[in-house]
Amino acid sequence: MGADVHLLIEQLAESPGWTARFRVLDDYLTARLQHGPTLARPVHGAWQRLTASAGRLRISTLADEIGWTRQHLNVRFREQIGLTPKTVARIARLHRAATLLTTPSPPSWSDIAHSCGYADQAHLNRDFRTLTGCTPTEYVSP
Repeated sequence: MGADVHLLIEQLAESPGWTARFRVLDDYLTARLQHGPTLARPVHGAWQRLTASAGRLRISTLADEIGWTRQHLNVRFREQIGLTPKTVARIARLHRAATLLTTPSPPSWSDIAHSCGYADQAHLNRDFRTLTGCTPTEYVSP
């Protein structure tokens, strides 16, 4: 992740909560994308489709749209982005769920799970714990 990764780790550790941590990480990744190597057009388009769908687009559908196999899409994503499309989709889905959780009048847990493409509330909870290290309840607690 580059020589400045230690600064990123310090900024994340000093951030007062998850919202601030996501903001620091978004700023860091956005800057890297703007100043990093240009993605191949199909990879960039796939990234945009995945993030615009908040991770709900099936990877097989995405590969078909590009005209690649799932395996080739995975390889190209890993080479150019550092993550597989499935991981990007999981992060995008979690980002959407976290956004819904932090609205002034958040929907129910089951409604959030359903609208974000999780199989059920338990699936949402597992992804939250895996990707953030905390449960959704812990995430929204001050």
